[in-house]
Amino acid sequence: MACEEENEQVQTPLFQIDNKFFFYENKLYPFNFESFIKYSNYFSRKQNELINVDIINLVDETDPLLNISQDSIEIMIAFCKEQEITIKDSDAVNVHSLAIKYEIPKLVQKTNEYISENFMNIIDFYLSDEENISLNNNHLFEIIISDNLTDLITNFEEKLLSLPLTVLYRILYRFSKN
Repeated sequence: MACEEENEQVQTPLFQIDNKFFFYENKLYPFNFESFIKYSNYFSRKQNELINVDIINLVDETDPLLNISQDSIEIMIAFCKEQEITIKDSDAVNVHSLAIKYEIPKLVQKTNEYISENFMNIIDFYLSDEENISLNNNHLFEIIISDNLTDLITNFEEKLLSLPLTVLYRILYRFSKN
């Protein structure tokens, strides 16, 4: 009896083959274009103009996103590749900002939930030192503080008062409007 050899094809999981790159701070971050078309309304809408572009700037000079961590970029890419992700307090705001920029509704929802559950730790991270505040002068931090000001004052009163006056003004203005 002859033994038949089966030709088993090893299937590569969907979205795992990287075919484009994000460029940010002189570093390339490989990603799968089709996965971003599926999860990102931005990429879905612009797929025809981006199809022949291999390297895409993560942010441009007019973009308010500053100091995006490598982890935050990798979390967004992993999410769109349908991989398990872990959001940390230090990355939550940047991942959320990237999800908004690239219009990834499911990731926006996931980061919104994380931020609302962990806002105290996120603000503690943000207020941890002056350099961190200047590096992460992100409008989203101001919104989180404003939306939770009464809860945050008791724990962070002195640290909040150390924020630049322009930031405090925006926080208090938003708080008064709510």
